[in-house]
Amino acid sequence: MSNILIRRQDGARAQATRTSTIARQWSGDNRAFTLIELLITIGIIGVLIGILSPAIRGALAAAGRTGSLSNLRQLGITVEAFTQSNKGRYLVTAPGHSYPVSLNGDMGFGPGNRWQSLYAWPGALAEFAPLRAYFEILFSPGSPKLRKFKLNAFGTYTSYWYANSFVAQPALWTPGVTPTASMLVVTRVDQVEFTANKVLFWDVERAYDKRWLREHANVDDAPTPMLFADAHADVKKPADAADAQPNPLNSRAGDASMRLSNTLRGVRGRDY
Repeated sequence: MSNILIRRQDGARAQATRTSTIARQWSGDNRAFTLIELLITIGIIGVLIGILSPAIRGALAAAGRTGSLSNLRQLGITVEAFTQSNKGRYLVTAPGHSYPVSLNGDMGFGPGNRWQSLYAWPGALAEFAPLRAYFEILFSPGSPKLRKFKLNAFGTYTSYWYANSFVAQPALWTPGVTPTASMLVVTRVDQVEFTANKVLFWDVERAYDKRWLREHANVDDAPTPMLFADAHADVKKPADAADAQPNPLNSRAGDASMRLSNTLRGVRGRDY
């Protein structure tokens, strides 16, 4: 019996010795990564970053578009209130008039022509409701223009462009009709025939998608948040919109042939 106990004690001591030896080995030479192990780890991390980066960028861009759509819906509510208070007439910034363009209302902007309503429209809206009440929805998420506006408290800055189709009569964009000054009359809500297909505002800046815009030659292929005349917001590509009918009274060639802003038959036509 004593021999059995002695053998068990010897076995226990041997096992303890082996365990102690392994522990010393791991706590000594094997505690740190080897150079090869470190390089493999770095390589795996790099591969994971490469795989995940597009997904992360895509998620951020999708979140930005969602925020921009929210801004446009709120803008649609404000514009609807404006038209109801102005006998159904849409916004326009006309020459010869100064529009408020500062948060405290002490600075104004005098447009050179009505086509500057494309980007100067917040001034016209500010005559209806103070800019301070809604200026944040004038900018797409992540826009540096918002910071600039806050710092300077002045500017016709906005991420959202307003279709010039709404600041003149449909005949101006109707083939075969001779353009006249009498067509320079702002449109009314009841003149819009395809309200769900005519774009009112669109996000031209797309600040949340700058990398995509840098990497693609045609920015009109970018998914773009838009507000339609029936007040619904959606994401579409400007490149898929109907071809522009050039505006013969607009001296700026780029603006005069811009899709969404120069719809065939104006507000009586459709962009999509």
